[in-house]
Amino acid sequence: MLDILAIKYLSKTGVKAYFIGQIISLIIWAYYLFGIKDHSIRNDDDFMMFMLGAVVILVVWSCVCIIFWRKKGE
Repeated sequence: MLDILAIKYLSKTGVKAYFIGQIISLIIWAYYLFGIKDHSIRNDDDFMMFMLGAVVILVVWSCVCIIFWRKKGE
């Protein structure tokens, strides 16, 4: 749902940056949480921490993309 709303306001370059940034940010978050901090995905609290972090990252990244890559005239 957030993707559809963000894509509506982004230019073509912004859409590419949006999806690439999401993928890279989530990979970095997963590596940090499960690799460096040594949490487990099988633990419910750690899984909720991962999901909460993923939602926050996606919302913040969509706002950044809309600020920098908004369609002209909107």
